[in-house]
Amino acid sequence: MKAKNMFVAISLAAMLLSGMAGMAGTFEASHYSAVLQGSCIYAKSWDSDEGYTPMGIYQMSESDTFAVVPFLITKKVMYSNGGGAFVGDDFYCVWKQEDPSSGYTVTQVIKWNLKTGERENLGVCDNNLAATTAGTAIDPQSGKVYGIFWNSSQKSARELGIVDYSNKKRTTIATIGKALYALCIDKTGQMYAIDGDGNLVKIDKSNGEIAVVGPTGIKPKYMQAAVVDTYTNKMYWNAITSKDAWICAVDLSTGAATKLAHLSDQNEFSAMRVLPPAAADKAPAPVTSLKANFVEANTTGTVSFTMPTEAFDGTPLAGTLAYQISNADEKLLEGTASPGQQVSDQVTTAQGMQTITVVAVNNQGISPKQSVEKYVGYDTPTAPTGVALTIDETGQASLSWQAPAQGVHGGYIDGQHLTYNVARQPDGETMATGLTATQWTTTLGQGYANAYKYSVTASNHGLESEAAVSNLAVYGSGLEIPWSCTFDDASSLDLFTIIDANGDDHTWRWTKYHEGAAYYIYSKTNAADDWLISPPLALKANKDYIVKFDNEVLKSIYPEKMELRYGQGLDTADYKVVMPVTTFTNAEYNTNAFTIVPEQDGDYRLAFHIVSDANQGSMSIDSLQVDYAPVSGVKTVTACDSENDNLTFDLCGRQVDGNNLQSGIYIRNGKKVIIVK
Repeated sequence: MKAKNMFVAISLAAMLLSGMAGMAGTFEASHYSAVLQGSCIYAKSWDSDEGYTPMGIYQMSESDTFAVVPFLITKKVMYSNGGGAFVGDDFYCVWKQEDPSSGYTVTQVIKWNLKTGERENLGVCDNNLAATTAGTAIDPQSGKVYGIFWNSSQKSARELGIVDYSNKKRTTIATIGKALYALCIDKTGQMYAIDGDGNLVKIDKSNGEIAVVGPTGIKPKYMQAAVVDTYTNKMYWNAITSKDAWICAVDLSTGAATKLAHLSDQNEFSAMRVLPPAAADKAPAPVTSLKANFVEANTTGTVSFTMPTEAFDGTPLAGTLAYQISNADEKLLEGTASPGQQVSDQVTTAQGMQTITVVAVNNQGISPKQSVEKYVGYDTPTAPTGVALTIDETGQASLSWQAPAQGVHGGYIDGQHLTYNVARQPDGETMATGLTATQWTTTLGQGYANAYKYSVTASNHGLESEAAVSNLAVYGSGLEIPWSCTFDDASSLDLFTIIDANGDDHTWRWTKYHEGAAYYIYSKTNAADDWLISPPLALKANKDYIVKFDNEVLKSIYPEKMELRYGQGLDTADYKVVMPVTTFTNAEYNTNAFTIVPEQDGDYRLAFHIVSDANQGSMSIDSLQVDYAPVSGVKTVTACDSENDNLTFDLCGRQVDGNNLQSGIYIRNGKKVIIVK
């Protein structure tokens, strides 16, 4: 049926007023589902939190098996360890703090608006406003807040009283002679609690007399709250023992407790309430099968749903119903339909995440809301994936990636017109914009070995994704000797190549410990097979070089095995052995030194290959250095008389070509010559 732009001739105000009379509570066959709210003052997971603890109001829905979800959590902690009460749209939080040195307790009342989150500190109050483990309860007959409170002068004395939080006052009705928990009041005004033995008890509000109803089967400990749902007259109890916690239903006639949900985080609530029913009994039940369909980037789409056939209390509906379609607080469309009728209407919204809400209406009231979230229009793309960088021996860098297939919010991505931007990292300099292909190349300049990486973002009609960053790739000529690496920060490994040969994700990485080191940590199940390969180093043929490094293992009882090789390129199979596989048990740094003599000029890499058994400890490497071997065995170098002879020797006493010298120290015609390039 097409919707009318003018709402049907039913007064919505009249519906709401007449609908209130239908709150009969025929919950046995209704669409009602209890929703609890509570002020949570403890959860086991908070024990490991550092700094901020997310105390506040949490919500638990019967339809969601009472899963505990945040409702009002703010930066200013709501710690109601002295109890509190839900009064209208406000929660009054009583916070108490004791000075352990003096034993003096300071108590304050803080009011939180549950709709706006606004906080108002009402100031310091008498300590007798602090509730015991029983907490407080609101009498639905009178609206008064009852509670069992501590006597401010006799700290161990408990008193039944009525509290006025807004004026920070309370009266005393009677002294309570024993510890009670989980105070609550049913819809008739009868007060209940749980005693220390786990019995449900009745309490006379006028004089504090206690009568046992029956055992719950649960022995309580710590502060805990309860509430009676005035719609169903069912008691809900946040039952807490010394080891566990549940949401329980308690039979008010027998005391028997039924565990409805296990609170695995041992949530402790100091006050609870049940939200009012979402509709009047004879108002319509919610619509069903709600869907919102917007094709591609169109902001005009179709909202479809099925009208209810039952009222909220489960009785059949008859006659014509009205409905409203809205987007957040903006009314989009109104119309009429019959019970059970399938409705499909066209609506127009703005671009972005929209919350489409539909309610059904009759002369008894408005149904509970049904909503669906839908992202409309062009969406921000997810980041590109598989960003890979390769650099060939000529310095051509090739960057490739896969296009995003979806939007961040599940909205429309125009895959045919996505563009890409490339930036160099870590400085963020833009290298290319508006690319339509999923690849990009550039030629790098010549120079010493450097680490390169780039980021890629995708743009969907001006909406840009998060950046995806490529792998590191090293390019450039070998670094000059002497060379060293002390692994002072994580970037120290940028010029290194790490190979996780067994693919178990336990491989070399940087650690901050010992003021920085290269670090391998064991796998419980796999033997190590991991390479840490240095940047290229410029070495000369037939020269002696000293390789030094410090290393240590975690503990001597966890030996580690490692070898050291060196060679050209990245194919370690062609590398020569410098140090054969050696077992290390030193739990403090030792220095290792080895001599290497390349057979030809070139760029060489050192490769640490750890091959430890499974389930060992760790290996740390630090202070890696390569330097010229010290000169030994040179007796004399005779200077020539003729300047034309121009004889040049290296520090090992070998004659070299004096016209093509690399950086280093030489002896020419009997004099020391330093060449710097």
